[in-house]
Amino acid sequence: MQNILSVLIFVLYMITNNAIAETYKFVGTTFTHILEQDSSGINKGIGAELATKIMTNIGHDIEIEIYPWKRAQMMVESGLADVLIGPYKTSKREVFFNFNSYHFYQDYMIFYSRHDNEFTWNGDLSALNHLKIGLMAGWAYGDKFDNYKNKLSIVILHSFNSCFGMLLKNRIDLCALNQRNAEKYLSTNKHKFRQVKTPISSVKGYYGFSKKLELHDLRIEFDRELKKLIDNNEVRQMNKRYGLYYVDE
Repeated sequence: MQNILSVLIFVLYMITNNAIAETYKFVGTTFTHILEQDSSGINKGIGAELATKIMTNIGHDIEIEIYPWKRAQMMVESGLADVLIGPYKTSKREVFFNFNSYHFYQDYMIFYSRHDNEFTWNGDLSALNHLKIGLMAGWAYGDKFDNYKNKLSIVILHSFNSCFGMLLKNRIDLCALNQRNAEKYLSTNKHKFRQVKTPISSVKGYYGFSKKLELHDLRIEFDRELKKLIDNNEVRQMNKRYGLYYVDE
């Protein structure tokens, strides 16, 4: 009788857990070390690895898809996808996304110029007023810069190739990128460009949950599991393995 009862309890447990397990769609774009695909089409990067680990630990399945950055954001904003991988938290984005409580990586936003450009900067945004600056479409550069940029001469670009190409042709004075992506891109032709020493900002990357969908409980579960991984140093070790800069809260 005891054995039969144990079997019934186990079967009920399995049915219950399978009933609540759901598949959630996470989307993002190709960002060095955050979300990428290898030659076999397998998703990698800390954003993919960490999301998969957390969702597995809390009993849910995950699908990860890669799109152009603006499209990925629009999919989550409209509820066509559940979670955006890796956005920086800004006041403007908080209108559309419910960010999780803990960041999982950090970046420095940096200006790059031609190598023969001796421009120096101390962080005073008004010193940029006479310059033409290339920004990436859909990117956030920190609230302070983003709130000021309407006063600047801005060129919106869609690829690193375009940004650095326009620098070489003297069509823009500065190209604003995150250091992580730029350094990888410039690894073979650094002699053509120089990094402006003072950063634009230090920004943190999160997961952005769609406000169009009922994801409050999932976000709470996700945060709880992420906090465990932060406290036991797994997130720090992941960042170290990917060569990323990370300091927890």
